[in-house]
Parts: sequence; C-alpha cells; structure tokens
Amino acid sequence: MNIDPVSKNLSFSFLNSSQYRLEALSVLKSLFNYEKFLGDQEKIINEALEGRDSLVIMPPSETRAISYLIPSLVRKGLGVVISPSASFTRDKVYSLLRIGLRAISINRSLSKSEREDIDKKILNAEYDILFIDPDSLFENDTIHILKKVELSLITISEAHRVSKWKAGYLKKYSKLSILADIFPHVPRIAMATTGNLESREFIKSELALNKARVFVNSIDRTNITYEIELKNDHQETQLLNFLERFDITDSGLIFCQSEQKVQEITKWLLGLGFNVVSYLSGEETRDRENSHESFLSTEGMILVLLSGHEISVSKRDIRFVAHVDLPKSIDSYYHESALAGIDGEESHSWLMYNMQDALVFKHLIRKSSKNLEHRKIEEHHVDLMLGLCETTRCRREVILKFLDVESTEYCGHCDICLGALEGKELIDITDEMVLLLTAISNCEQRITKNELFKFLLGEDDFPYGEYSTSPYFGQGLSLGLARWKDVFRVALASGLVKIDFNESQFVQQSIDSINILLGKENVYMRSNLAGARGLK
Repeated sequence: MNIDPVSKNLSFSFLNSSQYRLEALSVLKSLFNYEKFLGDQEKIINEALEGRDSLVIMPPSETRAISYLIPSLVRKGLGVVISPSASFTRDKVYSLLRIGLRAISINRSLSKSEREDIDKKILNAEYDILFIDPDSLFENDTIHILKKVELSLITISEAHRVSKWKAGYLKKYSKLSILADIFPHVPRIAMATTGNLESREFIKSELALNKARVFVNSIDRTNITYEIELKNDHQETQLLNFLERFDITDSGLIFCQSEQKVQEITKWLLGLGFNVVSYLSGEETRDRENSHESFLSTEGMILVLLSGHEISVSKRDIRFVAHVDLPKSIDSYYHESALAGIDGEESHSWLMYNMQDALVFKHLIRKSSKNLEHRKIEEHHVDLMLGLCETTRCRREVILKFLDVESTEYCGHCDICLGALEGKELIDITDEMVLLLTAISNCEQRITKNELFKFLLGEDDFPYGEYSTSPYFGQGLSLGLARWKDVFRVALASGLVKIDFNESQFVQQSIDSINILLGKENVYMRSNLAGARGLK
C-alpha cells in the first residue's frame, strides 16, 4: 500500500504528485468506503504527504481519523498516534484490525513480556499504525526504538491538552515538542476538537509547530440544539423531564462534576428502570472497560461520567448530552456536547446550572497550588461559561464567537432562538455597558478587570492617578460591585470585551463594541443574575 519516495520529505513538485493523490484516494475508497474526501481532508492529507506539519481543529465525527490515517498509510513507514485515552486507542485499534490493518497500542498496563514482543515487531516492521499514550512514549526506551525504524507520520490527538488552563491538561504533553528535534523529517499532525485564535497559536508554540498550516473544520454542529436552564429545588425532576423527551432506543451521556453525583444519578436512574451504566476513574480497569463496552454496543444506553474525563465515545447515534452541573469552560462544554449526533442526525445538548456551581469552582481554583496567572485564567473561563448560561443572545453565536468562528445572530437551534426568553423579565443595561466600555477606553485599554471595577466605583486604591481625573471615574458607584460583575460577564459573553492574558491581563474592547458606543444596538440582561445572589 505504501509508496516509497525517491527522497524523503521532498515536495510533490519533485515527485509524481498525481500518483500519491491517486494512492490516497484509493485508500479512502478501499478501506474507508468513501468515494470522495470531505471538507479539508484532502488538503490536510496532502500537507502530510508533502512532509509538512498541520494543526487541525475538528469536532468529533465519523471521518475525523481519515485525515491522519491515510497519510500514515500512504507514506512509507510506521504511523504513530499519541493519545492519552485508553478507550480511544482501544476503539481505534479494534476498528482498524477489522478492516485488515496491522494496528497495535502501547500503554502502561502491558506486561514486560507483552511490551518486549511489541517492540520486536515494531523493529521488524510488522505494524502499520501504533497508538501510544504520552507516558509510554517517554518510557522503556520507546523513543530509542522508534528512532531505529522509519516513521510515516506522527499524530498528536487531543492537542488542546498541552494548554495548562484547558480541561484535561496533561503535563507530559508539554514534552511532545521535542519530537520536532528527534524526528525532524517526520511530518506531524496535531488534532484538537476546539481552539480559538489564541489557543491555536499556543498549541503551535508549545508543540513546536510554528510553521504548521492551520485547518479549522466544521466547528458549527448545526444538528445539535443547545438548551440551558437554571437549577431549581427539583433537579431530579428537571433531568427526568429532559430524558423523557427521548425514545427508549436513544443513547445519551450525562456529565457530572463529582464522582459522588455520578454514582447517585446512576443509582437513581437504575431505580427508575433506565438502561444506564457509570464510568468512574476510581473503578477497576476491567469494570470501566465493561461499562464502556456496554454503552458502545447497547442500543438505548445512558453513560454517566465526570465532566472533563477524557473518554473515547465513538458511538455514532448519541442523541443527547446532558450536563447536570456547570462545566468549567466553554471549551469543555463544546467538546462534550459535540459527542452528540456524530451521525449528523438531530441531537440535543442540555445543561442545568446554578450560581453555587460557579462559586464552588472559584473556591477550588483559589485554593489550588497553581500559580496566580493560571488561577486567574481558570476563573476567567468559569466567567465565560457562566456568561454563556446567562446570555440573552443566541447560544450558538456565543459559542462560535468564543471559538473565533463567524456566525449568524439567529441559529434557530438553541433555546434562546426558540423562544426561551418569552415572558421573562429582561433589563436594558445599554447605559451601563456604554459606561463600562467608555471606562476601558478612558484607561487606554491598559487596566485589568479588577482595576476596571475600582475605576467604575471610584475607589481610593485605584492604582493609576492619571486616569482617576477622568469625568467617568466613580460614575458607577451607585450600582455596586456585584452588578458590575454581572454587566462584565454579559460583555464577555456578547464578545464586546476580552482579556488579553498575554498583555498583563488587560481588558480590551472588541470591534463589536463600536455599535454599542454609537447607540446602534441595545444590550439586555436577565433580571435574575448574580448581583442579588453574591457571586464573588
């Protein structure tokens, strides 16, 4: 199947590019049963075939793996896929073996004899694709063994894990940058589910992919309807009402923020007769694998698990994803919600939250041993997620704006666009927003969020005397700190401001704020936000 290049890493301009592309198309048809490439697949594959690196932003889909599997197979040598998820590698190895490929996975659960046998077969070129977790990659002379064989491609799955303030951060991922020096002639593809402009640049920098071409594919999952509601005193009833909207044959995921809640919800749903299993990190490996296999192979099964817990869920027909607690970030929320409807059919993402969820997160963040910058970034992501929950704008617009993707102001597939605010009391906060934006401008966009609040409230310890002479200094005193925190979260969620963590954490206006300052648009806020409920 593999083509032997005349000289490694020469561009197609020096080779028979038509032959390579025909080979890639042949593999697509013969192994994956597709007649043509979708989206940017062909461009991604050609970059790798020509020996160049790529960063690919792509949500879960049935065809996602094609982007790295085909160049791994067409180029000469062993394709290496680095993934921290045991369930992901198990699924992929099983699916590749079924279509006749020689795939294997290496992880820390292997015995010494099993590992030695695999190493021997790697040296004898008996595998097409190797899946390996980052711990195993840097242990047991793995790098030394891989240097002895020809590699076709290195794929870094879940590349967002290199970021210290993203969900699922892994310290070992920060070491993957050395692969550029160890294997300088092997192209690399970094795959991430999400990534705004700032995140993409960070991933490229941390993984030494500075010259990589970036591909952003189909981030807008138009087949998913987003719904968010406040928790009330009958949270079980809220969840049950949502679940009863689906057929007994529909499968779904329920994400929680604690293992205790995972256990409680699983037990409660079992008592109601639902077909449900839990997935807990504290369980024995075999128990987790059994739960995972049951979910993948059984129709109408519900899997309850921790939010932020990386698990490969390749089930095509997940009809719903429910979050019974506030996720830690929009990244995490989008990533988990995107597991629904991989088959392209209509699916639902449902979330219930309350202010206590945010308070707990912020308390844990402040008590953590992470440095101050990272704690502030994590708190910022909690505020962004809370802003999404509280927004009066289209949910999809807010999510896509966070991911730096253009969107319409009305999607027709979220609770806001479908009329969730009808009959609800909204407050026009246009004047407050104009004052907030004007304050940022008066301070030349060189103040932090907390300094902005001090400016608006006219506090004595505001650190910049040159700005305190502004006629707007202290003009927001009558509203109080809690209200300004509400207004600021609305500004974040609406994309009117952003915090640049590369520039001393200064608050900056976006181009969208111009319409507010010119009086062309109004800004609204729900009447039941945190100002009356003590969010710190």
